Amino acid sequence: MLKEGIYDIFRHIGDRRVNNKCFSVLEFDTNNNQLVWKERTSSSLRVGQIVRCVADQEIPCDLVLLASDGCKREVRLTTANLDGETSVKTHCALKKTFKNYGKILSMFPNDMELDDVTQFKPLLIEVTYEAPNSDFNCFEGNLITSTSNGAENLMPILVENLAFRGAVLHNTGCILGLVVYTGVDTKLSMNSKKRGRKYSSREGKLNFVLTLFLVTSILLCAICTILATVWNTQRANFPWFISTRLPTRFSYVRTLISFAFIANFLVPVSLIITIELQMLMNSYLITHDPEFFDPQRGLGGSANSVHLADELGQIEFLFSDKTGTLTLNQMVFKACSILSDDGVYLFDGNDVRRLKTEAEQPCKKVTEMQQSNVWGVGSALPVHLTEFLMVVALCHTVETRPDINGGSAKFEATSPDEKALVEGAAKLGVSLISTEPHPNIQGGRLLVLQRQDFSEKTSCRGTGTTTEEYIVDATLEFDPIRKQMTVMVQHPDGTFHIHSKGAETAILEKRASSRSTSQLHLKALEQVNEFGLSGLRTLVYATKQITRDEYYSLLQERRQAMRQFGEARVRALKASNDKIESGLELLAVTAVEDTLQPGVNECLQSLKTAGIKVWVLTGDKEETAVTVSQAAGHFAESMTLLRITDCREFNEAAELVFKSLREVDTDCEQRYALAKSPLSPTLDEINEPSLRMAFLDLCMNVTAVLCCRVTPLQKASIVQLVQLGLGESNHGAGPVTAAVGDGGNDVSMISQANVGIGIYGEEGREATRAADYALPQFRHLQRLLFVHGQWCYHRISYTMLLYYFKCVAWVTLNMIYTFYSGFSANSWHSSLIFALYTLTLTAVPNLFFGIFERHITADQLLENPKFYRSVSRNKNLRLSHLILFVLDGIWHGLVIFYCVSLFLAGGGHFSEAIFIDSMSKGNQFDISLCGGSSMVYVIVSVNLRVIFMSRDMNWPVVGGFIYTLVFNLVLIMGVQNVGSLQANLIADELVVDLPTVLDTMFANVVGIKPDLISAQRTDQLPPINSKMTHWTSLW
Repeated sequence: MLKEGIYDIFRHIGDRRVNNKCFSVLEFDTNNNQLVWKERTSSSLRVGQIVRCVADQEIPCDLVLLASDGCKREVRLTTANLDGETSVKTHCALKKTFKNYGKILSMFPNDMELDDVTQFKPLLIEVTYEAPNSDFNCFEGNLITSTSNGAENLMPILVENLAFRGAVLHNTGCILGLVVYTGVDTKLSMNSKKRGRKYSSREGKLNFVLTLFLVTSILLCAICTILATVWNTQRANFPWFISTRLPTRFSYVRTLISFAFIANFLVPVSLIITIELQMLMNSYLITHDPEFFDPQRGLGGSANSVHLADELGQIEFLFSDKTGTLTLNQMVFKACSILSDDGVYLFDGNDVRRLKTEAEQPCKKVTEMQQSNVWGVGSALPVHLTEFLMVVALCHTVETRPDINGGSAKFEATSPDEKALVEGAAKLGVSLISTEPHPNIQGGRLLVLQRQDFSEKTSCRGTGTTTEEYIVDATLEFDPIRKQMTVMVQHPDGTFHIHSKGAETAILEKRASSRSTSQLHLKALEQVNEFGLSGLRTLVYATKQITRDEYYSLLQERRQAMRQFGEARVRALKASNDKIESGLELLAVTAVEDTLQPGVNECLQSLKTAGIKVWVLTGDKEETAVTVSQAAGHFAESMTLLRITDCREFNEAAELVFKSLREVDTDCEQRYALAKSPLSPTLDEINEPSLRMAFLDLCMNVTAVLCCRVTPLQKASIVQLVQLGLGESNHGAGPVTAAVGDGGNDVSMISQANVGIGIYGEEGREATRAADYALPQFRHLQRLLFVHGQWCYHRISYTMLLYYFKCVAWVTLNMIYTFYSGFSANSWHSSLIFALYTLTLTAVPNLFFGIFERHITADQLLENPKFYRSVSRNKNLRLSHLILFVLDGIWHGLVIFYCVSLFLAGGGHFSEAIFIDSMSKGNQFDISLCGGSSMVYVIVSVNLRVIFMSRDMNWPVVGGFIYTLVFNLVLIMGVQNVGSLQANLIADELVVDLPTVLDTMFANVVGIKPDLISAQRTDQLPPINSKMTHWTSLW
């Protein structure tokens, strides 16, 4: 509660700082015919106001861009706070408002005087738009203007015409924007909903034990109260000086509360605070581990959650993305196949190699094909290849940025594939020079291309260049449903074209590429498979040239669809997209290479050795996914592949699953199961309850699982499938799952898993923000799970067991004294000792043990992943282990009581023959000395238990033990000198009393001996500290 309160205070301070930022607001003063600038805080901004933002300032609310400084409508923004992407994005102000509001913006900070109220009219605008939603990639709205004859004209407002709250203005002097969403209605706020806290499997064990101890303490109180009542009512030979009265209701309550004061210590409430501190420190150690640091990118590990450090040592299933997680996501345009001339071109540095293709031959890897021609630097490329590169340089959403050093323009894109293709075309002589918004077309772009001239006499590229300007009237951006991206382009020669690219499942549909023959479709599919076998990412390009009338008819239909809202807009846009993206002619197949991250193969092998089942979930095609998985070591090429793919009906999926199960049952060889879901309902069918357990049974009996062509939501559903399915078979105890990914499409999977791990990728920081832990590279999983995971689990689990032990020992000691004192609910110890027992007397060694203990060195854990299995499924916290520590606590309590009672008190509760003090005033003083002795014994015993539990013998744990003894001795002696209670005057007597010192040694030897014998017989871990091994053997 205190921690949450502190967090709330810091959040309040941060919110107040953001809400009090000042912005200039343009207000219309109709009484004085003025446009006035007023200062307003961000919290006071309202819908309909016009706000001015300046460079490097964070946008305070969602704005429609009305104007920007300069002669162009461009607005440069960074959206790292929204999607984690560090690249600069270009948005643009509305064409209809740019001129009028641009003049007002240029006059800031001066107010503007108007001659007549009618001069306000050009500045009055009306906007209709959709209700608030969380989608950053979609906005439905229209700017309503009036024509000369008074009719209304609707102009669609696109996403590129908005600046969302949280974005930062970059390389743009200032802007004016119309407020459309504020506060909780902004897209940033709607995407920042508080996620439910994840709970580790260890917390479930802790809650069970706490409940068990609570019930036990209540039973102890009830039983002792009953026995005390029986004792008081049936014994008649009380001494004359003890008054005997009949018990009343109040006496029952008082006796019950007295016993509750003792039994309450059976419930280790302070354990929760100790674990919170330990988890916080363990998360700090993960964040600051230098082994996680990537010097090339300047990134290190990060623990976004402080509650799951020990869960890292319990992972049973790891679900991994492929692109950007197993691979670098640094794409290189590697090859392409021009379908019209049977040419396959391999791009090797500055050389272009044409590969031979043999008809009616099985698919081969690109590296296995023979070369027929080679074009070096300066050589003229084939005409078909050059024409295709022009399409590559046009069909994209890449933006150019000028180089500050005066070099060629740099490319920025949200998709690494698009960036690689445009960069590859530039290397081959077709360069994208600039991209900027079209000054007269809403949503249009001007692309300037430059290509090298060709000399027919020398068959070489000429020294001159040709620069051409292309007009992109509409861009149909990629989405996971269409799996396609299309542009409508006006070429410089006056022709009108539609260029499209996408997955083969979309482009090779008969509707999409109906202008191409079936032979060309078959050839394109073969080329896709060949590139996929080489582990390359593929895209299919298609194009068509249409008439001017048809072009503008399609464009007008799309613009009309953009003006609608809700379901009507969705249906109209779908119909428009279908028309635009149909009747295409297949052009080429491209192949982009994405190399594996360093250390991926070794990491996957170690994870499998540790008993962790790795599932790879990717949106790539089957051939590419299989090749990359084999190269990464996810499974071997020699393994048999069990394919469950393209099942359109439930019966088909069921038949394949049970057929594969029969194959696994009859053949014990290692196998590999593959589940694929392009646009088919394969995974949806498998997720049916009647088929779920059979599919999971199949997956548990194969070596590796690969799911390809899965959407982001399907990734999360697969994780949920394993959690629910195996949870049902284990009576609710589902497996501990982890998910690792690098992009926004992995967020749902990361959130669904018990532990989410994000990789710092090239496509933004959405995954790392949603994850519980962030790492620079996939190979760092080894250290995160095997070292930090096992260390944290060992520390936390044994801290819990040591707490149970010390609480049971303390309660046992006091309950036995209660038994011998006629169930009087008295104690040997004062209330001060009770208060300090779980705090200063015993807490520090336990706390340091849970932070610094290293039962096995990091090198040993990395070299022997099998050690990870030794603690899986909470083996340290199983019931038998708990019972042993409880019995150990009872044993220590019994040994300490009888050592004090027999050796120091002569069989009674006090003995004048042992403690001789002229200042003694009778029995109470001797009882206090016995209580003080038992206190010393139990403190030494409990803290020594921590020392002997440690296999590392690190200085913090030893120092905590020394600190506990010295500090508490000084504390108790201090209380003796200033306190008025005679029961506290025991420190001097205990320090100088020889029987007490000898009995302390004897009691602890007897108490700790069974623990050492048990540890010596059951400890199968390798020794890491020779001093500790020698010390243990001495006992």
